[in-house]
Amino acid sequence: MRKPESGRSVLLYCDKELTSLVRSSLNNVTVIDCIGMENSTLREILEKEAVSQNGRAKNREHLCYAIFNGFENSTIGSTIKEIRRLLQKECVFATTTESNLNWKLEDLLAELTEEHDYFKKVRRVELEE
Repeated sequence: MRKPESGRSVLLYCDKELTSLVRSSLNNVTVIDCIGMENSTLREILEKEAVSQNGRAKNREHLCYAIFNGFENSTIGSTIKEIRRLLQKECVFATTTESNLNWKLEDLLAELTEEHDYFKKVRRVELEE
């Protein structure tokens, strides 16, 4: 897998301008712009193997996605805070697992969106009670 000195990567699915902002602000972290890589697995993206830029970006502009790879649990929280500060828009966060490394990015984004929407609805119902 491609690894910066610290071995940490963030797979970012967001617009180009915000991706550039995150890339320039996070030190010792490889920020990978995943737009267009929807048909590749996370493993392929991280390893730069046969990654196609011919994916079909779906209309997810209301959300940004940040998927962490190689982070210690103790550093994820501060990195999430920094990304939220930089993006100032709704963002979905996840980490890689042995299982999801073999998922196509498109499938993982769909799953993350479904989970995000579910928990957002649950929170809204809890606030109404």
